[in-house]
Amino acid sequence: MEKIEPFLKLKPKFNLLYMLLSKHIGTIIVLIFFGTLIVPNGGATYFFMIMVVYALYVIISLLIIMYKIQRTAYLFFEKQLVILRKYGKRREEKILYKDIDNMYLSNPKYFKSYFQTYLQKYFHMGDILIKVKNKNFLTNQVKLGSLTNIEKVVEDLVHIIYNK
Repeated sequence: MEKIEPFLKLKPKFNLLYMLLSKHIGTIIVLIFFGTLIVPNGGATYFFMIMVVYALYVIISLLIIMYKIQRTAYLFFEKQLVILRKYGKRREEKILYKDIDNMYLSNPKYFKSYFQTYLQKYFHMGDILIKVKNKNFLTNQVKLGSLTNIEKVVEDLVHIIYNK
């Protein structure tokens, strides 16, 4: 039995600075603000301990995110999308193209299939949301996240999924 190669294979990209800014910048700003209030009143030791614990938390959470992103792949075959997640319990989610209800783009040329935050635009990344028919309301959307060169990816996906 021969192995069928996908038309398109997408790998999410881990960007340390983007992940740090998008996930932790608010907490870092709050900690610095409260630190400026605590340190002058003799709380430097407590503030330092809090910052060390928070730094450990940030490092561990970023390592977990990096591990998950590196072990995820999106494979587009002739009639289906396969999402591979090779962390924890290996999962393989298959979605037939005929079950795809909509791709969300912000480009009116297509219909609203990808979105980018300001940070993602700066780092040339984006996410794609795919709405799937015949699933319950909690699992009817699939997010293809942390993709680079998002405009080209969306054009390729439209051609593959909708044969345009």
